[in-house]
Amino acid sequence: MMHFWMLFRKEVEQNYQWVIGAAAIVLLVSLVIQFQIKETEGRIALSMLLLLLPFLDGLLKGFYQIRNEYARNTHYFLRSLPTSGLHILASKYLWLALEVTLLTIMVMVPISFFILNSSSGAFQELVQVLQDLIRRNQMLDVLKFATAVVLFVLPFPVIAYFSQLVGQRIGRVEWLISGITYLGILWLQGTIYNALGFFDQSSDVSMLGMQISSNREVITLDPQYVIFQITLSALLLLISGWMFDQQDL
Repeated sequence: MMHFWMLFRKEVEQNYQWVIGAAAIVLLVSLVIQFQIKETEGRIALSMLLLLLPFLDGLLKGFYQIRNEYARNTHYFLRSLPTSGLHILASKYLWLALEVTLLTIMVMVPISFFILNSSSGAFQELVQVLQDLIRRNQMLDVLKFATAVVLFVLPFPVIAYFSQLVGQRIGRVEWLISGITYLGILWLQGTIYNALGFFDQSSDVSMLGMQISSNREVITLDPQYVIFQITLSALLLLISGWMFDQQDL
């Protein structure tokens, strides 16, 4: 466990500058939107684009994390440590999860600011909505929605780890092999979703493993979807850790 936290600290030291830089980018873009865009709707719409930052970070950073170790030849040092490839990749995954969370919080600050300043009664309306959710005991539904979003993005970094390691192992046209592997796993994942019937066609709205009743008052999170997402992520992380141990480029 001591080695795991040492590896996690290494990830923090290598990546905290990117988080600071991302915060500066968010601040700069927010200031440009505030002073250059006059329409309230335009400010909100443009600020929403900032959500692409944490999404793309979670989607693509996994490739960089693995590739960077090989580019700097630090993978030899990591494999010489008395720890496993699983621990090495798990520490990277933990940092990436924290990084995406921090970036999401960062971009939600200006988005919330622009929304709350869109009208004089926006804040009171938000308070009223929260009070209604509490009164109708729907905070659990909010938690279910947040859980569904987390589960949806959970496998993406691990799929990137696995795909990058496959590309590294083959060697030639590494980026092409990694990309094909990544898209192939996503296609297989979607195929399995349909085969297992995760999405209940009888519900009015179905997304991210949730079924929302026609009256919009009941949100159900499919337990099979929860188990599948966690199992897929854990399995790919385990295989990727083994591949990292075996690979010697």
